[in-house]
Amino acid sequence: MENRIRRGGRQGPQGFLFELSGGDVSLDLVNTFKNRQTDGAKELIPRSSDFLSWARQAGLLNQKQEEALQKKARHKQQAVESIFRRAVQLRECLFQLFSSVADGRDTPPDVLAEWNEYLQESLGYYETVRAGDGLHWALRSELHGIDTVLWLIIHSAFELLTGPQAARIRRCASDSCDWLFLDTSKRGNRRWCDMTVCGNQAKARRYYQRKKLLQSN
Repeated sequence: MENRIRRGGRQGPQGFLFELSGGDVSLDLVNTFKNRQTDGAKELIPRSSDFLSWARQAGLLNQKQEEALQKKARHKQQAVESIFRRAVQLRECLFQLFSSVADGRDTPPDVLAEWNEYLQESLGYYETVRAGDGLHWALRSELHGIDTVLWLIIHSAFELLTGPQAARIRRCASDSCDWLFLDTSKRGNRRWCDMTVCGNQAKARRYYQRKKLLQSN
């Protein structure tokens, strides 16, 4: 259901429903802040409870796990808030990191250094396990805290950045949108985070500009 949400998300009877159109959970985290560079900038996860709700909708937690962590957040508020602040910092680091890849720019050294710190810390929470005919990285099974969500996001971002799909990371072409997404189109020429939103808005602006030009001639 959540994957069909558009326009950045909407308020529903059960709370806020996030738009999850990034194509990777790490990109979906980046997109929990709208229009960073505009007067209409909006934080979509202002509280730790919103972050946990997003994590459940993104498939990182199931309903039971989210409820348990929401309960824990009420009893250990200071510890949970500290981890939540780290999640927001991670999001902004990933925005800078993915943006440089999407724009074909060198990643700023300070951003890369910060990312490597997150990555090195996360490795201590993974182990090698047998799966099928091979060995794979897996989060240690005994981990159940809110910080578990961070390690899963970091792992997903690492897989994306170091794999063949990194060349498919795009930034929305709209002047008022900085959302990032994985371009899975056959021709690799997707320009908008959502054609029905940013794409149509751009088409409407072009139509208005052409009409205004014709009227002035």
